[in-house]
Amino acid sequence: MKKKGFIITVCVLLILIVASLITKYIDTANVSTGHEPECCIKIVSYDGGKVTYWGLGYKVVRYVGVSPDEPYENSIGVKMGSWFMNYEKPTNVILDVKSFGGNQTFKVSNKSDVDFITNLLKNANYINEPCNGIIDYAITYDNDTYNILISCSEIRKGNKQAKISDKDMEELERILVNAADKRRIYTYEESVEEMSKPYLMLDKENKEFQFFWSMLSSYIAQGTYKVEDNEIICKTDDGNHVYTFEILEGEGYKFIESKSSKIPKYKYSSDAKEALAPVVDGAVFD
Repeated sequence: MKKKGFIITVCVLLILIVASLITKYIDTANVSTGHEPECCIKIVSYDGGKVTYWGLGYKVVRYVGVSPDEPYENSIGVKMGSWFMNYEKPTNVILDVKSFGGNQTFKVSNKSDVDFITNLLKNANYINEPCNGIIDYAITYDNDTYNILISCSEIRKGNKQAKISDKDMEELERILVNAADKRRIYTYEESVEEMSKPYLMLDKENKEFQFFWSMLSSYIAQGTYKVEDNEIICKTDDGNHVYTFEILEGEGYKFIESKSSKIPKYKYSSDAKEALAPVVDGAVFD
């Protein structure tokens, strides 16, 4: 009787071990390809920010950005391990970037872009072989500054440099160009305003704008904008003013006076006979 009980126990253990190996194999493939585990019990935390999938001898921990019901691929952190694994919510990393060619600063916050850049910066092989190329970008990460030299396909950290593949450099440049373009300033160079040319700043990620037309004005229009019928409609935060621009083919925006709030006119010299508008109908900002 005891022998029969022992055999049953061993058989049950073998079945559990085989089942564990099979289910872990299936869920490892799912997690590694960005899919939700199938062979687990799903438990959502009280605040909805953490989802734990319990399997046979393993678990998967997933942190979500908004809701546990959002698509699995939108997770901000996923890790698979044993039942005793401790996985804390990953810290969102935002990279500060300076563009020397565009003379502007901007941030890279998209997680996949940040992961690509940080992996590149951390894993590059830095050696003492200086490059004489021009620095195009400076990236600040983990209190260090990394200079990007596109012409050399190199990254400079302090006095050391790392050569990266042309493919990686192309992807890095694409990410930085797109991030810089999300917050861009367009200038009206033909304005009568001399002290500082009128500009339209668009934050394409947050759909925000800033519209400046003269140093003689203490008011700078700012708020949010929307795109309708090949036009951007900029509405100030106080709701009192609207400025509309036609989206030009390629780059640039054309001011539409008939669909915009009135822009003040100014006398630009003491002997001026008439006041002039710093921004006129059809003014092109590029």
